[in-house]
Amino acid sequence: MTEPTDQSLHDINKKKANKNFSVETVNEESILEFKRWWLEFFKKICLPESSMGKIPKELKINFAPSKFMAFKYDLNNPGMVATEVFIDGMTQEMFHLIHPYRKQPILPTELCYLGEKMPINAKKKT
Repeated sequence: MTEPTDQSLHDINKKKANKNFSVETVNEESILEFKRWWLEFFKKICLPESSMGKIPKELKINFAPSKFMAFKYDLNNPGMVATEVFIDGMTQEMFHLIHPYRKQPILPTELCYLGEKMPINAKKKT
């Protein structure tokens, strides 16, 4: 298999009927360190406002994306996510995902694989 060139990637993008995404070559400089970064800004365990206080443990709801079908985010309430078990469902839970002392997360700048070999099979890179 031949190495894709910038021109071939450009041609693929140009010929696609649906132009909502682009094809990019991944390299070591493209992958940022998120493992340590997210703990600085976001909570590990999130409970909705309805599960706060003295409620039996079995009735408390944890934030688990696989449990919900709909997520709503409002730019006016950073860090708050409204979830619904069904799309346009009758019940909604509000989760405060960001630490209270943080207002706006700053994206990571540290590279994940600085000077290391990227753990992607070379065949999958092309």
